[in-house]
Amino acid sequence: WKRLTDHLRPKDLRRAPEELFVTPKVDTFQEYTTLRSWVSQWTRYCHWYFTVALDPWVKLSDLFDGPVCTVTWQATLKDETLLRFGLLWRSYDLVRRLGFGYRPPILAAEPSGERSSGWLLGGRA
Repeated sequence: WKRLTDHLRPKDLRRAPEELFVTPKVDTFQEYTTLRSWVSQWTRYCHWYFTVALDPWVKLSDLFDGPVCTVTWQATLKDETLLRFGLLWRSYDLVRRLGFGYRPPILAAEPSGERSSGWLLGGRA
């Protein structure tokens, strides 16, 4: 649970350095256009995180359906959807390691090289 919430925790926004702007007016224009919508998107993400992600009874699907917000001004090659999908598999592996994994009752308790139960073979053992 902590690993999930740590990964989904909102990060600080990293604004473009002032040296990139030719004049102070360009910086002001960028602040009124891009930065304003960016902060709006980030506050929506923070609201989702504190109302949904930190809820102790949240469904796993709700954690992965949350909004996506970029935190840096530079373009990145990271796909947040794939990162969350990888996090889902790490969570699944953690649950399996703790011994809470779900296995249908028709399968053997532990996967081994032995034959399946009779139910899978049509009643023949």
